[in-house]
Amino acid sequence: MKQNMSPLDIDMHGNTAVHQAAASGSKKVLECFLSRGVDVEIKNARGHSPLDLATQSEVKDLILKATSTKNCANKACKSKFDFKNIRYYCESCKQFFCIKCSKSLWVFENVTDKEEERSVCRCNGCADVIAGNERDLKNAMATMEFFTVDKILKYILNNHVDIAVKLKHQAQVLHLKLDKELDIRNFIKSVEHVDDYKTILKSVKTLNDKVEAARDLEVDLDSGLIGDVNRCTSRLISERNLRFEMESLKVYQSDHETVQKLKDLIEKAQDTNVANQYREQAEKISQQMSGNIKAREIL
Repeated sequence: MKQNMSPLDIDMHGNTAVHQAAASGSKKVLECFLSRGVDVEIKNARGHSPLDLATQSEVKDLILKATSTKNCANKACKSKFDFKNIRYYCESCKQFFCIKCSKSLWVFENVTDKEEERSVCRCNGCADVIAGNERDLKNAMATMEFFTVDKILKYILNNHVDIAVKLKHQAQVLHLKLDKELDIRNFIKSVEHVDDYKTILKSVKTLNDKVEAARDLEVDLDSGLIGDVNRCTSRLISERNLRFEMESLKVYQSDHETVQKLKDLIEKAQDTNVANQYREQAEKISQQMSGNIKAREIL
């Protein structure tokens, strides 16, 4: 059809491609022909119409629907169908329209296609709805906000809106990316304060598992987010080490090596932005230890 071949060309028996599609039960092919405007009542050399040759009930139903539709489905038009005013099948609303009230076009069948090879026909109303949904989706994607994209994309998928396949794929990829990024950001926020430091290493593992899970799905995480993950991981580990050390220390048994180890942990905690309360607590313990060592030396 794309090379201007007609589905109404006949073979030696007078059968058209429409006859063959009906006889073989190829509803999808028949829908394609109907979307380009064909005569489904044409007869072959034996006087058989496509309906006479149809073997599948769904194919018969489609042909019967076509032949029983006498006027354009556009209420503002309602032009009568005849040999000049051919029916065009809108695959979106499953109704028949005249050529003036419909649009025939070629679109991509699959995401990886280089050439538009899928033939579609849309009534003017459905074409406007699809164009509007595509526009809304593009605007939503431009915001880079998960809930905005999620709302529009879910509406399109739930209502089976026949938008451009490549646009839908791009939106689904972005939706997954934003979903995973939001989940990671929410987790980072949830560990800004950890009551029990003994759970910190588990939290670090959970955070890194979330990143790996996203990468396994080939999600291209934002570089800024990866930086946040690394900073959060470093902070959590520094905080865990500092709090562990403070809990295990005995001030009266301290020595210069122990004090230096604690000071190193405090410095690391400062570099990784560990909460002030833990650094101040560690500083206080460090001073107590130093005072205790000095007192013992004087004694």
